[in-house]
Amino acid sequence: MEVQAHLREVNHALSRMLDGLSKAEGELPEAVSYRIQSQAVIAALEAEEVMRVAKEQADTLLAEAKKEAQEVAEEARLEFGLLNAESEAEDLRKERLEQAEREARVTRRRHGGG
Repeated sequence: MEVQAHLREVNHALSRMLDGLSKAEGELPEAVSYRIQSQAVIAALEAEEVMRVAKEQADTLLAEAKKEAQEVAEEARLEFGLLNAESEAEDLRKERLEQAEREARVTRRRHGGG
């Protein structure tokens, strides 16, 4: 999914940033190091929020897709039922027509017409 790919990129970028901080930490004055660590924490919190929002959006989209699929399935069942009823009506019409033709032949034979 597009959201998952974006989240992987954010996670990867944060990992690289934290790795860089770990390497540079010994070389920087304590105040600068603290500021960078604070920014890393803020970035991590923002990434968590992005992931939370993305999950909520994905859950919402999934729920909407499930609802739509159920509606489509119901329409298909109704359509199939209608087609099935039409088919059965056509079969019954054919049976009645054949029955009427048989009766007509029998009647003609009895009355010497055929």
